[in-house]
Amino acid sequence: MSQAPYTKSMSIQFSTKEDIQVVAIDGKLSTVEEAAIRLKLDQKISQGRQIILFGIPGLDLQDAATIKNMHLLLQYTKNRASICALYGVKKTFFKLFVISSTLDIEKFETELEAVAWIEKVKAEKAAPKTEEKKDSSKDPEKEFKDKELQALLKTYDMNFVDNDYDPHRLTKLCEEYAKAPTKDLLQALRKTLTEIKSLRETSTKTNDEINKLSKQLHFQMSYRKAPVTASELKSKSSSITGAETAVQQEIQMFQGDVDKFQATAKESKQKNQDNYDKWQREIKSLENEIQKTKTQNERSVEEMKKFDEAQKVEVDKMKAAP
Repeated sequence: MSQAPYTKSMSIQFSTKEDIQVVAIDGKLSTVEEAAIRLKLDQKISQGRQIILFGIPGLDLQDAATIKNMHLLLQYTKNRASICALYGVKKTFFKLFVISSTLDIEKFETELEAVAWIEKVKAEKAAPKTEEKKDSSKDPEKEFKDKELQALLKTYDMNFVDNDYDPHRLTKLCEEYAKAPTKDLLQALRKTLTEIKSLRETSTKTNDEINKLSKQLHFQMSYRKAPVTASELKSKSSSITGAETAVQQEIQMFQGDVDKFQATAKESKQKNQDNYDKWQREIKSLENEIQKTKTQNERSVEEMKKFDEAQKVEVDKMKAAP
């Protein structure tokens, strides 16, 4: 039996069910989104929400980064909230959400099962405190009757949650004031409530900023209806590899043509050089023949001059003879 295939884009939804804070997560959970959920949970827990229930029926269980970020979120929530659980995953996948050997979280297939377990835990925690209230009702001196403190608490509309987490020591201060009212304790209570009010205002501003960022993130994610799947990445990778191979083949063919052209050019250059050398030799030979002919002609002219001079001398002798 396998988990339903992942088809949705990333979605995070906060809602409440009585005193239970429900966080529904669909799709892939990135580091940025995990940090945003953690920040908002911190606000909710500081405001008194101590029961956190994660709904992950649409979480992408095939993505390792999503499982890792979910582990970090569960570990943080487990350390902060008094009751923490998740639903929407089949039993065969429970092992994916075992945080560590010493820190684990309750896991259920349906929301109904998870809510039933939470109600059971709440009842177990509330049982001893009910008896304490009965005992205190028997002793009027232990009842909290200070009208000034009651008015102060009503002014700030404080909602107390049955849990052990009390970062501002407000519960402890109230218990001490109920036992022995003093001006110092009242002053400490006023200071604590003022700090809580300031933190609430800061939390509201931060919450508005987170909502704004969430809308921006949703708008940016709307350009793509569904995240990139592993098969799509594999297909794109294969296409890129095929294109790269084709380009490499074209480069090799082009390189072969270049090598062939260079060889032809080299051969042609050698032939031209041989022809040039041959022509140079022929020109030199012709120049030698011309020089030789010229030298012979000059000798012939000299001999003709000498012959003419000898003829002239003979003629002159013949003329001078009686």
